Amino acid sequence: MLRDPILHLLADRMGMISQAYRPVHGLINGEYFGLFNLRERANEHFLAAKTKLPPDGIDMVDGFLSPIHGNSKALKNAFDWLRNQDPHGPDFFDQLIGRFDIDQFIDYLAIQIYAANKDWPHNNVTLWRPSGPDGRIRWMLNDLDMSMGWHRGEYDDSTFSRLLSRVETAPSSMLGSCLKNQKFKEHFAKRFLFRLENDLSPAKVISLIDDVSLHVRDEMPPHIKRWGGANLAGLTVPETMDACDTQVQALRNYAFHRNTYLRKHLSAWLSLEEPVLMRVLKEGDGGGSLDIDGMAV
Repeated sequence: MLRDPILHLLADRMGMISQAYRPVHGLINGEYFGLFNLRERANEHFLAAKTKLPPDGIDMVDGFLSPIHGNSKALKNAFDWLRNQDPHGPDFFDQLIGRFDIDQFIDYLAIQIYAANKDWPHNNVTLWRPSGPDGRIRWMLNDLDMSMGWHRGEYDDSTFSRLLSRVETAPSSMLGSCLKNQKFKEHFAKRFLFRLENDLSPAKVISLIDDVSLHVRDEMPPHIKRWGGANLAGLTVPETMDACDTQVQALRNYAFHRNTYLRKHLSAWLSLEEPVLMRVLKEGDGGGSLDIDGMAV
């Protein structure tokens, strides 16, 4: 019950639209029913509240471009354009960024690939666009529960190769086409690696895991009493606090090891050169800020 909130909180720190989270007690007819996550429902009203757009000014489709809300024509036209373009063409990248929010797409992929989401990209994919002047296509995160070693602590999962093999889905087909363009490939690599070294660094993710798990720790004994030993969505609810702590430690282990494997996977798939260590020193007493490719460090 921690994985999805943790990943949405990480996405929020990256400036992405994410679902708010609050742990609550569930009671039915006054009977305690356990600890639950109260979440925003990810639909057109959710996007409208986040973007200040009217709900009828938002178009949404799933990963196979089937309509969810509004008109799907513009989204389908954008993917038709993508399929019919030569990614090696001199103006491909400039036309691409006019149709898709590329930075948001890369951040979306960074979260999904970092998380090693087992229920994606064949499922839980939502694309949307505002019907106004900036009609670029964006991606919406939802349902990240089967992530971060959900099954066997697989911090070495090659999500990148799994993603590129599912060409029938929108994120896979788009990334596969775009990586043939050298300008996009370089932009993707720089932005993705920046996220790994900063927003998704082991220290920051482990700190968040500790904060979120500590927030609900005092509520776990009654939850365990109600649900301990039950099998929910393929996972067994811990029967003791020691078992609960073991599951939280598994999340820490995932966060500690994941980036090492992701760098290897990205290097292999994108033919990256060895990274170069850069040290930035601040002189004097004045303050300041540091941006790399438009992203604050």
